[in-house]
Amino acid sequence: MTTKDQQIKNYINQLSAEKINYQYKTYTIKDKPKQVWLITRGPKVSAIGTVDHIKIKEVPYTKLIEIYDMRLSEEIGTDELTDLLKDLK
Repeated sequence: MTTKDQQIKNYINQLSAEKINYQYKTYTIKDKPKQVWLITRGPKVSAIGTVDHIKIKEVPYTKLIEIYDMRLSEEIGTDELTDLLKDLK
């Protein structure tokens, strides 16, 4: 198993739980859509697969910068931003 495969497996294990801890806070993530992203230099978003209802995608860093720029230059609310990130294409 490669290091990348091990990292993906670790993220999937964390996201499979009902709760996740981050910076001294606990977040309930049960029944939420979940994804693991591999940030790449590639030209487009591509689906790698799904494990336990968790989508695994390769996401180009340029796409994230594009969304961040959109967030800075337009009035995008939290819900719209969540939808943009959830439905990356």
